[in-house]
Amino acid sequence: MLSFFISAFSYGQTVINYTENISVSNGLSSNLIRDIFQDNRGFLWIATSYGVNRYDGNDIVQFLSNNTARSLPDNSVYNILQTDSNHLIMSTDHGIALLDLRNFSFRTIRLSPSGQHSEYDDQVILISDDFQNNIWACTPTLIYRLDRNLHILNTFRTQKNPQSSRKHNVFKLMPLPNGDVLFWLYNGIVKWSSGGDKLEPVTSKGNPEFRFLEGSSFFNTGLVSNRYLLRLYQNKLVVRDVTENRIYELPVVQNDSFHLTTICNTWNNKIAFNTDKNGIVIYKIVVEENKPELKRESVWLMKNYSIKDIFQDSENNLWLVTSTRGLIKVAVSKQLFYQKNLSDPKRNNTAATEISSFFPINGKLWIGTFGDGYFQYDFKTGDLNQYSAGVEPGSENMVWDFRMVSDDTVWIATQQGLIWCTPANHHTGRLPQKHPGILDSVAITTMYEDTRGWIWMGLGRGNGLAVYDKKNAQFRIYPNQPGGYPYRYPKGAAEDANGNVWFISDVTGNLVRWDHTTSEFRKVIVPGIQGNIHFQSGGFYLDKSRNEIWYGVQSIGLVRYSIGDQSVKIYNVQSGLNSGSIMGITSDGNGRLWLNTSQGITSFEPASGRVVNYNKSDGLPATYFSSTIYFDPEHNRIFSGAPGVFTWFSAPVPRIHDTPLRLYLTDILVNDQNQTIPENKNLLLGSRQNNLFIKFSGINLSNGNDNIYQYRLNKGNWNNLGHRSEIRFASLNPGYYLLNIRGARKGEPFGPAQTILRFTIQSPFTSTIWFYLLCFGAAVGLLYAWYRYRLYNLRKINKMRSAISMDLHDEIGAKLTNINMMSQIVRKNNLSENEDKLLKKIQEESEEISQAMREIIWNIDPRNDSLESAMPRMLTFASRILEPHHIDLEAEINGLEGVQLNMEQRRDLFLIFKEAVHNILKHSGADKVVISTRKDGKYCQLQIIDNGKGFAKQTNQDINGLRYMQQRAEKHRWDFRIQSNHNIGTCISITITTG
Repeated sequence: MLSFFISAFSYGQTVINYTENISVSNGLSSNLIRDIFQDNRGFLWIATSYGVNRYDGNDIVQFLSNNTARSLPDNSVYNILQTDSNHLIMSTDHGIALLDLRNFSFRTIRLSPSGQHSEYDDQVILISDDFQNNIWACTPTLIYRLDRNLHILNTFRTQKNPQSSRKHNVFKLMPLPNGDVLFWLYNGIVKWSSGGDKLEPVTSKGNPEFRFLEGSSFFNTGLVSNRYLLRLYQNKLVVRDVTENRIYELPVVQNDSFHLTTICNTWNNKIAFNTDKNGIVIYKIVVEENKPELKRESVWLMKNYSIKDIFQDSENNLWLVTSTRGLIKVAVSKQLFYQKNLSDPKRNNTAATEISSFFPINGKLWIGTFGDGYFQYDFKTGDLNQYSAGVEPGSENMVWDFRMVSDDTVWIATQQGLIWCTPANHHTGRLPQKHPGILDSVAITTMYEDTRGWIWMGLGRGNGLAVYDKKNAQFRIYPNQPGGYPYRYPKGAAEDANGNVWFISDVTGNLVRWDHTTSEFRKVIVPGIQGNIHFQSGGFYLDKSRNEIWYGVQSIGLVRYSIGDQSVKIYNVQSGLNSGSIMGITSDGNGRLWLNTSQGITSFEPASGRVVNYNKSDGLPATYFSSTIYFDPEHNRIFSGAPGVFTWFSAPVPRIHDTPLRLYLTDILVNDQNQTIPENKNLLLGSRQNNLFIKFSGINLSNGNDNIYQYRLNKGNWNNLGHRSEIRFASLNPGYYLLNIRGARKGEPFGPAQTILRFTIQSPFTSTIWFYLLCFGAAVGLLYAWYRYRLYNLRKINKMRSAISMDLHDEIGAKLTNINMMSQIVRKNNLSENEDKLLKKIQEESEEISQAMREIIWNIDPRNDSLESAMPRMLTFASRILEPHHIDLEAEINGLEGVQLNMEQRRDLFLIFKEAVHNILKHSGADKVVISTRKDGKYCQLQIIDNGKGFAKQTNQDINGLRYMQQRAEKHRWDFRIQSNHNIGTCISITITTG
């Protein structure tokens, strides 16, 4: 894999195209790194002398001790290990820190019982597991063997007095495939045999299979492929095959200017060696003829770094641990752009000018420059040679373009005119055949050969255009004048499918078309293009298959002109391009355009509009790229150039990742307060907890800062987050929410939606069914209380009415009776006529008062509140009034059950009844009266009918009795009607509503 992203360098060595330094300036808690570990989710964990760091490719999150139960027990962290899918353990100066990956909280594991250990017994400086799932924890005094649940199985004391050798206890722990474990202690190597209960010294007598390790330093040992035990010793590598129990001595080739010093690290089948030049050499162990052999893969010499360790992550990126400057990341995806310096002895081995053109000739790529002549790059060998294009002393040596005019002659368009060159020996000179003199005096700004074999050449200084017919060996000049070339001079040309030649010119955004049928030039005004363009050769591309022209206009962007319908479309920064300054355009043959811009290189797919921008952070050697970009279909490479260098890469850029971006929820803040991440991703919040801040990670250790994200709630529309990996929701309404996130790496489509959180914001209690039920219950309770209170008051009133009735009957009634009796007794005596009349009057009035009092008492008594109770008294009254005057009374009483009348209603009904009876007696002349009642639903009707002479209604409107009867009925909303017919009788009807 390493050879995939390392380019060739001189003297057989290799260099890294692009590296990144990650240190405290990028957010790392310390540059002193002790361990690197990648968990099963893809997060990179970096243990340092001051805390542990989590890295997802973009954000570094520090975890430090803050003296709380859920934080690190100590900031000095040594090793990291994963015990199961949800937990990491870390060795610290104060025990083992157990980290829950579901909510990123810590729990401290103390190995020794409290009060029964020395100050060093819990200082865990090394932790690892073996091939039998044991976990080994090493302190300055003890070695613990633990199970996966961190229960102690064995304890081995290695020294009693660590003060003098605190830094020299367990240097290294190496598990072996058979279950044994080797320990490099301060006083030698010991071995734990699988299933044993003690540590045995490794000596030539006790363990002859490890004899070659005796006296070795832990710096010079390693295990590769879980099979080969290594020791670097005296310019050779001693290898023991632990499966076949055989030992090999492999020579290490050291014919370079450096020497191997220690084994840096091993992974898979690779070994990284430190060198005495602050760099590393990587070898691979391969099996040839049934024995291991060493093959060198790369040499990385770094002048400013001392490498302590090397780690390869799941994305095949390499992480180099330096002594004091943090990490160096070598990302696979950023080694795809290869580059070479344009060496020039006159300019301190570096050509400073820009590349003007590329042209392939006989297996070599000719590279023109603006001031340094031209270079020739050999596709096979990678050799790069420089040549001068100047034919006169003091010439500018500026090359614009190349064209092959014969098998042994190349024309070079230069700033001082057109010259010829022989590819075999690079001899140059002026054209020997007859030609217009202007071709020797002005710059040739571009050259393009069409299908007829005509070479079209732009003439500098505003001299228009020249064309050369190879078949007839003839030149023709089209000056910048009427009937000639319409603009100063062309800077790009291409032929369409109909044989017409199109040009882009200096200082205009419009096009020129040469019509091959009429041999005439015509201006093509392009709508929407304003201002000047500054276009170098290569910035003009015609797609014959689509009949489209693509070119760049300074500060406007990329222009697409359709030849068929003359339509125009412009793509710019708003379309996703990294810049509006397009310097060069080419196509890779698959419909994709590649653009040189002032901000890097851009891949553009016209069919979909998809844009991928590449810059220095992707491994490009520069930001600004010159005016030409070229696709080589034979080698499937795209070539481009920046000042001093030219670069190439495969087309299309290879995809590094085959799996979608992994997304994980990392932080939740509710109303700006930290919230524990729920294990089941379900969160229940109160009605006022409706402000959420959610942070997540997209694991991309190669280029995480270029990830883009989208989110949606409850299957709604996707919302763009750009590069932000956080979302803030404010004042959310109550309800259930499902939060989906999806992400994409640079240049890749979005992955599937991933549910990272489900949360419910509860409704306010005042909006819940329970609140409504409570309100309903309260209303029912109030109504019931009011009913009980009313019933209580009614009972109280009835009791009072009964008391009043009884008091009136007992006190006033008795006294009135006594008055009447006494007046009768007195009248029996001999009285004068006046005295007798007076006493008689007293007797009559007392009887009337007594009668009225009985009616009042009857009316007050609550026992008479029903019509059924009141009717007998009413009939008694009618009988007492009518029968003495020989008026017959008939009664038909029905349906009075349950008809209740309050005291006032009963009184008014009785008064209406009395008035009706008195009117019959006084005015009707009847001899018969019928009183009847009947009930129909909620209505009860009382009728009083006589067979008297009747009366005319209009003659009785002023009778007070009838008016009072009507008013009393209306007061209670009773229906009161009188029907009277002459000599037939009268009917009085009172309808009472009972419901």
